[in-house]
Amino acid sequence: MIDCTNALDHRDFTLTNPATAESLAQALPGVNVVKAFNLAPDSAWRNPPANLGVPFCGDADLETVAELIKDVGGVPVPAGALSRAKLLEATAALAIGIWATGGDVRSTFVSVTDAVGDSLDAIRPARSA
Repeated sequence: MIDCTNALDHRDFTLTNPATAESLAQALPGVNVVKAFNLAPDSAWRNPPANLGVPFCGDADLETVAELIKDVGGVPVPAGALSRAKLLEATAALAIGIWATGGDVRSTFVSVTDAVGDSLDAIRPARSA
């Protein structure tokens, strides 16, 4: 199951449920839940912009979701386990709140090269031996 929802309070653009995807997974034992497609409105998928990144989180069926993202014209951005889906939900709330005030979130993030240079080791967690 792909959860593309955002449980927003539209009065102040905060989350009414800070972990919707995890709540669905708990309510539906045996169903693999993947959070995806929640950062762009449904209208964006009628004619998606080129190279639109689609972060997705889950514990299973990730290859299938990545293929679906490609099939609709997006670029899969693996974002970790389902436990990280709440971060996608919070990101959506932040972005929608910015859009609601006329802001543009497209220039919010710098490239990985600008952020850490040539070494991703600067941001990767240390691995235990």
